Amino acid sequence: MKINKYTDNAFRQVAGFTLIEVLIAMTILSLILVLLFSTIFTANRTWAATERKISHNDELRFIAQFIQKNLSQNTPLLWVDRNERKLLFIGEKDELYFTSGLPSHRGGGGIQAITLTINKLEDKQQLSLFYEYIDPENKPFEDLEKANRVVLLDNIDRIELSYYGKENSEDSAAWHERWENDDLLPELISLIVYPERSEQAWPEMIIPIHVDYVRGQPQFMLNAQQNS
Repeated sequence: MKINKYTDNAFRQVAGFTLIEVLIAMTILSLILVLLFSTIFTANRTWAATERKISHNDELRFIAQFIQKNLSQNTPLLWVDRNERKLLFIGEKDELYFTSGLPSHRGGGGIQAITLTINKLEDKQQLSLFYEYIDPENKPFEDLEKANRVVLLDNIDRIELSYYGKENSEDSAAWHERWENDDLLPELISLIVYPERSEQAWPEMIIPIHVDYVRGQPQFMLNAQQNS
């Protein structure tokens, strides 16, 4: 029986793909799916990391504004007793003691003694703010254990503070690691925060102090009560 060559060609065309063609197609499809899922996974990770970074930056911005507001509204207060007459402002390289008001939800309603420092725990360090009402019978900043505490940031390595102003009336204004003028506040305060396990610090914050309080003498005086 003779098979027409045209019939044979038609049979071959209807026969479909060969096994090699199917394997090649499946391999290409697998590669496409792998690339697709890899792209989706990478995009999800990037999106999650971006959201975490935005949330973290918002938190840092809020904390920075909180610190700036309280420092810029520093209220100069003289502590006067039979032994000394001193401005209640202590500026160290890694901690700061000052007097200011706080929002009502933080126990505000009057001038408070505030301490900005690193609180060292067993497993981490926290940037903390201690605050307490000023009691004429007890000198401020003496006992932080009795003060209220607000944790501003966890996992902090260190902070660096510096102060700009005249330490003496004869000197020109300059930056100082410590503030030793017992009569006047500095004009500016610089704060840099270094997170733990990170080489990159916060952007430096330059905080101006209320200009009227810097140019003139402190406008408030606290007479310490003397025990008889």
